[in-house]
Amino acid sequence: MILENYQIKLKRVEFEDLEYIRIARNSDFVRKNMIYQKIISKKEQQEWFKKINNPENFYFVIIHKSEKVGLINLKDVNMENKSAEGGIFLFSREFASNDISMRASIMLTDFGFYELNLKKILDRVRKDNILAIRFNKAIGYSFHELDSNVLVGELFLDEYEKFASRYRNLFNKLYNLTN
Repeated sequence: MILENYQIKLKRVEFEDLEYIRIARNSDFVRKNMIYQKIISKKEQQEWFKKINNPENFYFVIIHKSEKVGLINLKDVNMENKSAEGGIFLFSREFASNDISMRASIMLTDFGFYELNLKKILDRVRKDNILAIRFNKAIGYSFHELDSNVLVGELFLDEYEKFASRYRNLFNKLYNLTN
């Protein structure tokens, strides 16, 4: 499965992507912002893939100009409750300093709300990850404390729409799109 818009692609994670993702995920740049901060082995990465490679999980490699730049997901999709948990990380600081993460987030959140008909998307963030908290608030998430280290964000369609339409309009103008 490939989602494409705003001059980026979201390509469903395949077995061939695992080592690239693992190396990026183990970098200090990424790991320091993750809730789980241990180094991930090849075996652990393959076990993770076995758990997430199913219809309840949508993990995508973010591709910009033919380069893999990040990972974004909706996981634990619950069609009965119409909910899922989202997440994103970019592979290097270079990609974190532009709008790629926002373009990818709008694309995947639109997919969750409009294709999967979700009613709520959750996100767990380290309390000290101020950039991620600001980023999520910019598209409508509200946060509450899960524990002393983690916040849980909730995003509902009505709140998301207040923010997302501005980004869609901007991206359509910036990237000369007509949709």
